[in-house]
Amino acid sequence: MGLKRILCITLLSFNLLTGAESPVSEKLEQSSNVEYNETIKYKTILLRKPPYLLTTNQLTPNHSKSEYDGFGRLIRTSSDTDAGTATTANYSYDSSFPLSAKTTFTTGTGDPDFASRTYTDGMGRNIYTVKSASNGNFAITGRLVYDGTGKVIRKGQSNWASSGEIDRFVLHLEEKNPTSFEYDPIGRIK
Repeated sequence: MGLKRILCITLLSFNLLTGAESPVSEKLEQSSNVEYNETIKYKTILLRKPPYLLTTNQLTPNHSKSEYDGFGRLIRTSSDTDAGTATTANYSYDSSFPLSAKTTFTTGTGDPDFASRTYTDGMGRNIYTVKSASNGNFAITGRLVYDGTGKVIRKGQSNWASSGEIDRFVLHLEEKNPTSFEYDPIGRIK
C-alpha cells in the first residue's frame, strides 16, 4: 500500500511540475493541443500536452535569439549584452555545386572574425572544410574518399589553404598521409 501511495504522489508531482494534465481533462480541451509552426507551415495535433520541464531561461527573459530563412535554415544568432544586442554568428548557404554552408563567428573585439565553410556533394557527404586560423591563415581538412555505400575509406591530414578557398571551391586530389578505413560485413570499422 505504501509503494502505491509513493508512486501516485510521484506521478502527481511530475504532472504538476511539467504542466501535464490528466487524459480526462485533456480530452475536453483537445482543441487547445495544436501547435503550428509559422515558418514551415506545419500543424501538429497532439493527443496529450507534451510534458515540458521548466528551465531557468523560461523564468527569466530570453537572452539569445535565432533567425531563420524561408527554408528553415539558421541565418543569424544574437545575444543581449549590456551595450545592446550583438550578433554572435552569421550563417550563409550556397546552392551552386558543390553545396556549401559558411559560418562566421564575430569576435566583437576588433580581431578578425572566425569563419568556416564546409563543402558537400549532392548526397550530403563532406568534401572538405576550410577554417580561418588565429594567425590569419586558413586550414583545410584532408581529402575524404568514400566507397560505393557512402562510407569513408580514406582520410588525409589537414593542411594550409589559400585565403580564397573559403569562398571558392578548389578540387584537391592530393592526399597527405592518408588513413585508410576497412569495414566488416555489418558496416563497423575494423
